[in-house]
Amino acid sequence: MSTQQDSYYYIFGLGKSGLATLSYLQKHSINILVWDDNPETRKTISEDLLQSPETLPWEKIEKIIVSPSIPHEGPKAHPLLLEAKKRSIPFTVDIELFLRQSTFCPHYHIIGITGTNGKSTTTSLLCHLLNHFGKKAVAAGNIGIPVLSLDPTTQETYFVLELSSYQLSLLETPVLEQAIFLNISPDHLDYHGSMDAYIRAKTSIFNLMIPDGNHKGILGIDDSYTQDIYKKNPDLLSISSESETGDIFIKDHKIFDKRYKETISLPSLMNLQGTHNAQNIVACYAALRQILGNDFSEDCFVKGLLSFKSLPHRQEIIAQERGIIFINDSKATNMNAAEKSLKVFKNIHWILGGKAKSGESPTSLTPYFKNVAHVYLVGSSTDAFEQDLKGLLPYTVCHTIDRATQEAYSQASPGDIILLAPACASFDQFQNFEERGKFFKTCTNNILKGVL
Repeated sequence: MSTQQDSYYYIFGLGKSGLATLSYLQKHSINILVWDDNPETRKTISEDLLQSPETLPWEKIEKIIVSPSIPHEGPKAHPLLLEAKKRSIPFTVDIELFLRQSTFCPHYHIIGITGTNGKSTTTSLLCHLLNHFGKKAVAAGNIGIPVLSLDPTTQETYFVLELSSYQLSLLETPVLEQAIFLNISPDHLDYHGSMDAYIRAKTSIFNLMIPDGNHKGILGIDDSYTQDIYKKNPDLLSISSESETGDIFIKDHKIFDKRYKETISLPSLMNLQGTHNAQNIVACYAALRQILGNDFSEDCFVKGLLSFKSLPHRQEIIAQERGIIFINDSKATNMNAAEKSLKVFKNIHWILGGKAKSGESPTSLTPYFKNVAHVYLVGSSTDAFEQDLKGLLPYTVCHTIDRATQEAYSQASPGDIILLAPACASFDQFQNFEERGKFFKTCTNNILKGVL
């Protein structure tokens, strides 16, 4: 990877992945210019590297490495990237650099996982299971560890990458040995501009598989969108957690594999409850069965499931007091994700709200309202959600998570669940869903200590 003497790579956006890219390119002696709109971030960068988009020397820019969160398509496409298109200057994301690097590393085995919901859990679970089977496996990508911050290795390694639609829309190097597409529902439409564009981005994960590889792409077929995708791509390996139509499906705590006429009985899994986690489990089984071949062991698989710990902020049990269970599902950033918790639990005191996703309303979850005892409204969505819920559920307007947690605890009885499943983005009051989840944990701890 080298640039001409007077040309530069331009890193646009200096979040975790941008900073990892900066360090990576510096190690490879690449000429670099960088920018981030946040002045506090720019203070941490050497001034000789900073170059604002308005004064960019376009004739010297060879490639742009863009933060995945900056739109390059749809109505909100960034002017810098539109100008780059006009000038035929390529732009990409950090993961593409990693994929290209991996083409020179035959001991690298790359697995990609996407889906509107569940991809973080599936990524973590598959990585855990591969390690449990004695393989060296690392989870990275959209799950929080930038791929370019990973140390190079000469050991045979499985890199399990969580891939968002933002990233997939800019990836092009076909090196995946396994691709998993779990599900899709409307999300990130402001970024992509349309549902069709969002579906194209997600489906492109199969274009990244190694040509003529021995593995089939894995597709969940439990929603109408993925069912349509499967009709057009019947050679994919179909999985299901809601019907018996998949090549592999899960039902009554058993995995049924039609290909091998195998059945695997599953134990009760406290950290992997609900049909959404059933989909995660069957996806991991399908991938492992292809990756490991004859080395797959049912006993090892089940023991690996039992030893898995649920992810922070994803149906995470954080405390139990007076028979009341506090559950942090801050990662539920849309209604479809929150539905997973409303399906699983009963007697729920539901902390709901934040920055609502376009066109989304809690009324879409009406079939699960029977599981909800009370709602506590927080965040900028409060007024809209209050109008939606009138006459449907008892609710209290709290505005903030600390007050909501306190109100819920005062009203809950033994056997009840206090659930943070906001069904909204966090950006009205927090930097991200992780910060929101940590704040809920702090509020819970303070209540139990008698501080609040």
